Amino acid sequence: WSVRTLSAKEMAGANTCLKDEKKIAGFVSTNATQYSPGPPKFNAATGTLDYRVAAPHYRSGGETFFGTYNLIMRSELARCLYGFSKAPLNASISVVDDQGVTTVGTKNVSEKDGWIKIAAYGFGFSTPTIKIRFTSGKSKSIVCVKGKTVRTITGVKPVCPKGFKIKK
Repeated sequence: WSVRTLSAKEMAGANTCLKDEKKIAGFVSTNATQYSPGPPKFNAATGTLDYRVAAPHYRSGGETFFGTYNLIMRSELARCLYGFSKAPLNASISVVDDQGVTTVGTKNVSEKDGWIKIAAYGFGFSTPTIKIRFTSGKSKSIVCVKGKTVRTITGVKPVCPKGFKIKK
């Protein structure tokens, strides 16, 4: 196990988002025998958080060694880093090997109680890169009418109240 505080260099670009040094921002866990130091790195070209892992393909008995990866981080940190609003966050995760092939057995993404939890299980080793892309639902507004009554509804997936119709 390795538990530590990030250095200023590792937090470059995120300093304004990490205002409270006494709060845990998040953590990464993996069963890889080698892994990137520090947190996942933001790749501006792809808009992903990238994390490199490495391990042998096989266990000592010859069976395939499958990887695990977990990232848990504060929702407010992800929103700050990406410039997202308070709209619900979504994330996708992929594991890309050194040949550019994407594989993953199981993926889990959830947001609850102020934390985003992302996991990938069952991927093969050598030296894959784990890529996480966050997206945010964008709020939009619709105008709903019922007779002379007009209402504006705003949300990620706005729906007119019962009896109202979208104004065209």
